Amino acid sequence: MKRMCCLFLLSILLLGSGSGCTPDISEAEGRFAGYYVSGSRLPLTEVAVAGLTHLHLAFLVPKQDGSLQSTELFELHCRQAAQIKEDHENLKILISIGGWGNSDGFTDIVRNEEALENFLDAVREWLRNYDLDGIDLDWEYPDPTQKEAFWNLILELRSCLDREEESTEKRYLLSVAAPAFSAFPQDILEGHQEDFIKVDYWNLMTYDYHIGQEGANAPLYAPRSECVARTVETYEKTGITKEALNLGIPLYGRGWDAKKGWIQASYDDILRDYKDFTYTYNPITHTPYLIQEENWISYEDVRSVKAKSRYAREEGLGGLMFWELSDDMKQTLRKTARSVWKET
Repeated sequence: MKRMCCLFLLSILLLGSGSGCTPDISEAEGRFAGYYVSGSRLPLTEVAVAGLTHLHLAFLVPKQDGSLQSTELFELHCRQAAQIKEDHENLKILISIGGWGNSDGFTDIVRNEEALENFLDAVREWLRNYDLDGIDLDWEYPDPTQKEAFWNLILELRSCLDREEESTEKRYLLSVAAPAFSAFPQDILEGHQEDFIKVDYWNLMTYDYHIGQEGANAPLYAPRSECVARTVETYEKTGITKEALNLGIPLYGRGWDAKKGWIQASYDDILRDYKDFTYTYNPITHTPYLIQEENWISYEDVRSVKAKSRYAREEGLGGLMFWELSDDMKQTLRKTARSVWKET
C-alpha cells in the first residue's frame, strides 16, 4: 500500500511538471501578456505559452477600404493558436491590428462609413473563424488631429465586440498597445475619461525611449528624461486605473556598433554575441550595458527585470507585457518576471 501511494504521488508530480514548463495561471494572479510576430525566428508551436494569460498575434494590416490584410503564415498561426488553447484553457488569444508602419489605414476607415462597416465585418469574421478572445488595437501613433478618430474607433470596436458577445455568449476583450512617450496620454487620452472603461487593458510600450540616440532602451527611472516610472505616472494622472495597465518589458536591446551604426538585438543574441564585452549596471535607471570600446548595447537582464516586475507589482499595476516572445527562447526573463511578481 505504501509503495502504491508513493507511485501515485510520483505520477502526480510528473504530470504536473509539464516537461519543465511553467503551469498555466489565471488572470486573477495578474496579467502576463506576450506578443508573437509572424515571421519570428521561433515557430509558434515552439513558443512556450505556459505562464502567459494573454497571447497577442501580430499583425493584421488595416487597409483604407476597411479590409484586413493578412498572410498565409498569419492565418496558420491563428489555427495553431486555437489548437494551443485547447491545452491551455486559461489562455486568451487576441489578434493585433496595426503596428509600426501598418497604421495608416485607421484614419480613413473611421472617416468613411462604408470602410468602417467593412472593417467591423472583417473583425467579426476573424473572431468567429479562429475562436479568438479579442482584439488588440495597435495604432502607431495617432497625432492630436486624429484624437477623435482614435476614440471613435475604440467605441466602434467595443460596440462590435458587445454585439458579438450577445450572439455567442462569450466575453470579448479589447486591448490597446499604448506608446510610452508622455505626450500621448496628454494629447490623446485627456477628455475621454468616460470611455476608458471600454478598454480592458493597456499594454504600455515602455521601451524604445532612445531610438537612434545614446541612452538606455528602457530606463525604469531617469532624473531628467522619459522613463518607465514617468510613463506610468502620466497614464495614471489621466484617470486610467493602475489595474488596467500592463508594464511592457522588452526582450531585446538597442545600442551602437561602430561599423553597423544603431543596432537592435534579441536577448538570446546578446548572450551569444556579446560575451567578450564588459558588463556594467546603472543602479539609477536599472539598466545593464555591455561595452567594448565604441560599441555598446543597452538591454534587459535578470537583475533589471526583477526591478521592473517588483516595481509594477508594488505600484499595483494589472500585469506585465513582453515584446517579443521569440527573443527569449528559454524564457529566462519571463520566468524571472513571473517569479518576482508572485513573491512581491
